[in-house]
Amino acid sequence: MASASRALNTRQRGQRLMSEQESSPAFTGDQDGGVRRTSSEIRHPGERRNISKSAVRALDVLEHFAAVRRPLRATDIAHALDLHPSSADQLLKSMVDSGYLLIDPEGKLYRPSPRLLPFASWLAESFFGGDVLHDLVTAIAARTGQIVTLTAPQMGSLQLVDVATPPALAGLVRKGSRVSITRSTLGAAFLAAHDDRDIDRWIARTPEARHMDDDARAELGASINVTRAQGYACGLSDHLFSIALALPRPAAGIQLVLGLAGQPEFIEPRVEELHEQMRRYADSLTGS
Repeated sequence: MASASRALNTRQRGQRLMSEQESSPAFTGDQDGGVRRTSSEIRHPGERRNISKSAVRALDVLEHFAAVRRPLRATDIAHALDLHPSSADQLLKSMVDSGYLLIDPEGKLYRPSPRLLPFASWLAESFFGGDVLHDLVTAIAARTGQIVTLTAPQMGSLQLVDVATPPALAGLVRKGSRVSITRSTLGAAFLAAHDDRDIDRWIARTPEARHMDDDARAELGASINVTRAQGYACGLSDHLFSIALALPRPAAGIQLVLGLAGQPEFIEPRVEELHEQMRRYADSLTGS
């Protein structure tokens, strides 16, 4: 009963905010009770033909070490990253030769080299320190049982830089995937964190900017205003209901967005409850 009441309050508040936007003749947005209908289009990594696979695989190796936090055999790495044993062996030897990995005297166990420490230290200082952001994503996913994402701007789109996915929803999104800034819930939260002049600049960078007519721009503007008023964005695509909010800016100055997505029947009745959980985790980044 309490969940149903919260969901009704969310829709009523959204309807009130949207009615204020509809007073503008240009507003024709496809929204229902403040819930924006969003694009389900996701561009997965590797779809660019000029991608350097060897460079990406080397970084995947380092990320895997960070995840398991122990020395690994070549066979362990090949299995984890779905590499052919000979390809993994060649890649690891190249990383040893350049000093990015160390190998034990028996030639069996690999580990990251101290050469990476300045890079790791600088990166941690730029993004709240240590594993704070990754821990935030995994903690929210464990608490809610839903997909949790961390996105960052990448040219004219938003890119998923961290993802925690429950088994039941596996395969829908993955690290490196990109979503639209102008047609996604994540994008609405991202744009709402900027002033109007910066919003225009970000929209101009997007691939879809030249195809946006006045109606599309009015719909996006209304969605941004609702997001600012609510403190978060929410939207329904073909498969998932999403909630997104902008995180406090880290020392790097890059605007990151925290997202939560799952089956509509689970998320929509609990929008306010889930948003409050996300907000508490976000505020913990700055100790507020």
